[in-house]
Amino acid sequence: YGVAVIPQWIADALIPAIVVGIISYLGFIHPPAAACGLIYIRGEDTIKDLGWMYIAMPSLVGCCVLIMSGVMLNNLKQDRRYPLYW
Repeated sequence: YGVAVIPQWIADALIPAIVVGIISYLGFIHPPAAACGLIYIRGEDTIKDLGWMYIAMPSLVGCCVLIMSGVMLNNLKQDRRYPLYW
C-alpha cells in the first residue's frame, strides 16, 4: 500500500534521500537516521502505530544506554573520571 498519495516504491527511495539531504544540510551525518526512516516507511502496522514514539524511543533509549555505559566503564579505574563536567 502507498503512503498517502505516494506509491510505496517511490516512498522507499524518497524517504532516505530526504533524510540524508536534511542531515547533510544541517551539518551532521548519521547514517542510522536514514535507516530509521526506511524501517518506519517499510515497517508493519505495529511500527507505524507507534508514530513519533518509534523515532524518539530508539534514539532516547540508545543515548541513555551509551551515556550510562560510558560513565560506568570510565569510572571503574581510580585515575579516570568521566564526565569531568555536568
